[in-house]
Amino acid sequence: MPFGNDTLFFVATSTGLYATKQINGNATVWTQMGQNSIGNVVCEQVKTRALDSLIVVATHGNGIYSSKIKSVDEVLSLHEFTQTYELEAFPNPTDMFLSFTTKEKTPLAIYDINGKQVLYVEQITSSSKINVSKLSEGVYFAKTNQGTVKWVKN
Repeated sequence: MPFGNDTLFFVATSTGLYATKQINGNATVWTQMGQNSIGNVVCEQVKTRALDSLIVVATHGNGIYSSKIKSVDEVLSLHEFTQTYELEAFPNPTDMFLSFTTKEKTPLAIYDINGKQVLYVEQITSSSKINVSKLSEGVYFAKTNQGTVKWVKN
Protein backbone atom coordinates (compact mmCIF):
# COMPACT_ATOMS: atom_id res chain seq x y z
CA MET A 1 0.00 0.00 0.00
CA PRO A 2 1.55 3.31 -1.02
CA PHE A 3 1.51 5.81 1.83
CA GLY A 4 3.10 9.20 1.19
CA ASN A 5 6.75 8.60 0.35
CA ASP A 6 6.64 5.16 1.97
CA THR A 7 5.11 1.83 1.05
CA LEU A 8 3.57 -0.59 3.52
CA PHE A 9 3.69 -4.30 2.78
CA PHE A 10 1.22 -6.72 4.38
CA VAL A 11 1.13 -10.50 4.40
CA ALA A 12 -1.72 -12.74 5.56
CA THR A 13 -0.33 -15.96 7.06
CA SER A 14 -1.35 -19.05 8.98
CA THR A 15 -0.23 -17.34 12.21
CA GLY A 16 -1.75 -13.88 11.74
CA LEU A 17 -1.25 -10.63 9.83
CA TYR A 18 2.20 -9.08 9.46
CA ALA A 19 3.49 -5.79 8.04
CA THR A 20 6.77 -4.12 7.14
CA LYS A 21 7.83 -0.88 5.52
CA GLN A 22 10.94 -2.30 3.88
CA ILE A 23 11.50 -5.53 1.97
CA ASN A 24 15.11 -6.66 2.42
CA GLY A 25 15.24 -10.36 1.52
CA ASN A 26 15.87 -12.65 4.49
CA ALA A 27 16.64 -9.58 6.64
CA THR A 28 13.08 -8.21 6.30
CA VAL A 29 11.59 -7.44 9.71
CA TRP A 30 7.90 -8.35 9.85
CA THR A 31 5.76 -6.94 12.68
CA GLN A 32 2.64 -8.83 13.74
CA MET A 33 -0.51 -6.73 13.44
CA GLY A 34 -3.59 -7.04 15.65
CA GLN A 35 -2.00 -9.24 18.32
CA ASN A 36 -4.84 -8.60 20.80
CA SER A 37 -7.69 -8.37 18.29
CA ILE A 38 -6.88 -10.69 15.37
CA GLY A 39 -4.44 -12.89 17.27
CA ASN A 40 -2.57 -15.88 15.87
CA VAL A 41 -5.33 -17.18 13.60
CA VAL A 42 -5.20 -18.04 9.93
CA CYS A 43 -5.55 -14.85 7.89
CA GLU A 44 -6.92 -15.81 4.51
CA GLN A 45 -6.87 -12.47 2.75
CA VAL A 46 -5.68 -8.90 3.17
CA LYS A 47 -6.86 -6.01 0.99
CA THR A 48 -5.75 -2.39 1.02
CA ARG A 49 -7.24 0.76 -0.47
CA ALA A 50 -4.74 3.58 -0.95
CA LEU A 51 -7.45 6.18 -1.61
CA ASP A 52 -8.38 6.38 2.09
CA SER A 53 -5.62 4.21 3.62
CA LEU A 54 -8.00 1.39 4.52
CA ILE A 55 -6.77 -2.13 5.28
CA VAL A 56 -9.16 -5.09 5.69
CA VAL A 57 -8.13 -8.60 6.72
CA ALA A 58 -10.29 -11.74 6.56
CA THR A 59 -9.53 -14.47 9.06
CA HIS A 60 -10.55 -18.10 9.20
CA GLY A 61 -13.11 -18.38 11.99
CA ASN A 62 -12.34 -15.09 13.74
CA GLY A 63 -14.13 -12.52 11.56
CA ILE A 64 -13.12 -9.62 9.36
CA TYR A 65 -11.11 -6.69 10.71
CA SER A 66 -10.32 -3.24 9.37
CA SER A 67 -8.32 -0.15 10.18
CA LYS A 68 -7.56 3.20 8.57
CA ILE A 69 -3.87 4.04 8.52
CA LYS A 70 -2.75 7.47 9.69
CA SER A 71 1.00 6.94 9.37
CA VAL A 72 3.44 4.14 8.60
CA ASP A 73 4.97 4.30 12.09
CA GLU A 74 1.50 4.20 13.69
CA VAL A 75 0.71 0.95 11.88
CA LEU A 76 3.97 -0.67 12.91
CA SER A 77 3.58 0.44 16.54
CA LEU A 78 -0.21 0.26 17.11
CA HIS A 79 -0.76 -3.31 15.92
CA GLU A 80 -4.54 -3.30 16.57
CA PHE A 81 -7.63 -3.53 14.38
CA THR A 82 -11.36 -3.47 14.99
CA GLN A 83 -13.68 -6.30 14.01
CA THR A 84 -15.79 -5.24 11.06
CA TYR A 85 -18.39 -7.98 10.93
CA GLU A 86 -19.80 -10.15 13.64
CA LEU A 87 -21.43 -13.09 11.93
CA GLU A 88 -21.05 -16.67 13.09
CA ALA A 89 -22.81 -19.86 12.05
CA PHE A 90 -23.11 -22.81 14.42
CA PRO A 91 -22.97 -25.70 14.91
CA ASN A 92 -20.39 -26.11 12.20
CA PRO A 93 -20.56 -28.69 10.71
CA THR A 94 -24.27 -29.41 10.96
CA ASP A 95 -26.77 -31.81 9.45
CA MET A 96 -30.13 -30.34 10.51
CA PHE A 97 -30.28 -26.73 11.77
CA LEU A 98 -27.94 -23.76 11.45
CA SER A 99 -28.02 -20.90 13.97
CA PHE A 100 -26.38 -17.49 13.69
CA THR A 101 -24.84 -14.83 15.87
CA THR A 102 -25.66 -11.44 14.33
CA LYS A 103 -25.68 -7.84 15.48
CA GLU A 104 -29.04 -7.01 13.95
CA LYS A 105 -31.90 -8.36 11.85
CA THR A 106 -30.62 -9.13 8.36
CA PRO A 107 -31.54 -11.02 5.20
CA LEU A 108 -29.62 -14.28 4.65
CA ALA A 109 -28.60 -16.01 1.42
CA ILE A 110 -26.91 -19.41 1.36
CA TYR A 111 -24.69 -20.35 -1.58
CA ASP A 112 -23.14 -23.65 -2.56
CA ILE A 113 -19.44 -24.04 -3.39
CA ASN A 114 -20.18 -23.11 -7.03
CA GLY A 115 -21.75 -19.79 -6.04
CA LYS A 116 -25.34 -20.87 -6.75
CA GLN A 117 -27.90 -19.50 -4.28
CA VAL A 118 -29.63 -22.50 -2.68
CA LEU A 119 -31.60 -20.83 0.12
CA TYR A 120 -32.86 -17.33 0.96
CA VAL A 121 -34.36 -16.12 4.23
CA GLU A 122 -35.84 -12.61 4.26
CA GLN A 123 -34.78 -11.88 7.84
CA ILE A 124 -32.75 -13.63 10.53
CA THR A 125 -31.80 -12.66 14.07
CA SER A 126 -29.46 -14.19 16.62
CA SER A 127 -32.29 -16.46 17.72
CA SER A 128 -33.03 -17.79 14.20
CA LYS A 129 -32.60 -21.46 13.37
CA ILE A 130 -32.49 -22.31 9.68
CA ASN A 131 -33.41 -25.84 8.59
CA VAL A 132 -30.66 -27.01 6.21
CA SER A 133 -31.50 -30.74 6.31
CA LYS A 134 -32.64 -30.79 2.65
CA LEU A 135 -29.30 -29.46 1.39
CA SER A 136 -26.75 -31.96 0.08
CA GLU A 137 -23.55 -32.62 2.01
CA GLY A 138 -20.84 -30.08 1.20
CA VAL A 139 -19.37 -26.65 1.85
CA TYR A 140 -21.69 -23.64 1.86
CA PHE A 141 -21.44 -19.89 2.39
CA ALA A 142 -23.99 -17.91 4.38
CA LYS A 143 -24.02 -14.25 3.36
CA THR A 144 -25.68 -11.32 5.15
CA ASN A 145 -25.11 -7.58 5.21
CA GLN A 146 -22.85 -8.28 8.23
CA GLY A 147 -20.48 -10.57 6.37
CA THR A 148 -20.01 -14.05 4.98
CA VAL A 149 -19.33 -17.26 6.89
CA LYS A 150 -18.30 -20.67 5.55
CA TRP A 151 -19.98 -23.76 6.98
CA VAL A 152 -20.22 -27.48 6.26
CA LYS A 153 -23.34 -29.61 5.83
CA ASN A 154 -22.66 -33.23 6.83
